[in-house]
Amino acid sequence: MESLEKLPTYIITLVLIGIIVALGMVMLDKMSDSVDETVTITNESVTIPAGINQTVTLANDDLTTFDQLLNASATENDSLYSVALSTGTITFIGNTSDGTSEVGTTYPAGDTAYAYYDYDKETAAESAITSTNDSLSDITNTWLAIIVVIMIMTVLIGILVSTFGNGMVGRR
Repeated sequence: MESLEKLPTYIITLVLIGIIVALGMVMLDKMSDSVDETVTITNESVTIPAGINQTVTLANDDLTTFDQLLNASATENDSLYSVALSTGTITFIGNTSDGTSEVGTTYPAGDTAYAYYDYDKETAAESAITSTNDSLSDITNTWLAIIVVIMIMTVLIGILVSTFGNGMVGRR
């Protein structure tokens, strides 16, 4: 029964380890966000593709904001395109209600348009912190579960040995 007396100590130890690892991961995540570098791009030129629902990929992905897409005359019609911020792609969607295209008048195929946006540039510090956080998540996903199982098995084996071992010591 000595193993049962140690059970609360094991449980408290496991809970404390879990709390420390979780706090470390939260701190690393917040630290990673604080070392982000937001870069503003002005006048990135893109060639407008021919046709409806055609896409253009910007030089950067992970956009935080997309401000505007100006044509050669410095005008914009944001109802004629959509932007996927995570991939940095612009899709030209400019159909009117009668099915004709407005893209050709505002953004003629083959012309150059100019994009204005902000994106998150990954710094060396952010990359290092993210790598450390990924390593910690491997520990919590794999090794912590194994440690918990080993500790539980140790307690159970201790209970079995103390229960059956005490009764058999005096017999021969």
